Amino acid sequence: MTRGGFTLLEATVTTVVLSVVAVAVLPVINGATEAFSAASMTERMVDETSYALDRVLRLLREAPSGEDAGSIGVSTLDDEQVIFSDGTGCRLSGGSLELRSAGGAWDELCADVDEFELRALDASGADTSGAPGLVQRFEVRLARGEFELRSVVFCRARYAQ
Repeated sequence: MTRGGFTLLEATVTTVVLSVVAVAVLPVINGATEAFSAASMTERMVDETSYALDRVLRLLREAPSGEDAGSIGVSTLDDEQVIFSDGTGCRLSGGSLELRSAGGAWDELCADVDEFELRALDASGADTSGAPGLVQRFEVRLARGEFELRSVVFCRARYAQ
């Protein structure tokens, strides 16, 4: 005569063994899930911050020409904003990095920005905040969370003659 099922003892032992295995494996699975979540959030933050910096650099690179040959047209310039003569610009406003297209409204480019620093420099590397027409290049620093991105961009209008 053959038996076709588990005895109560076999079923209890199997349940206990599987429970011990589950208790051992659960922290590993939980840790992997948390690591994936953190990596995804970090990747998203890096992508958003890189995109925002790229858009700002493009705006600065394409600064409009000024009244004098080899100069750029700047209306407003300080550590956290630049507005060009054609109305385009970028600024830090209440933790949000904003960008404005020609004739448009200010649009949020990146939220939760901790610091945005904009330095205007002439050919010798001296600060030109007081004379914006002499700007040759901009140094940009964007800090968000634990990330900080820096870049330097030269204005095309300075060389188009």
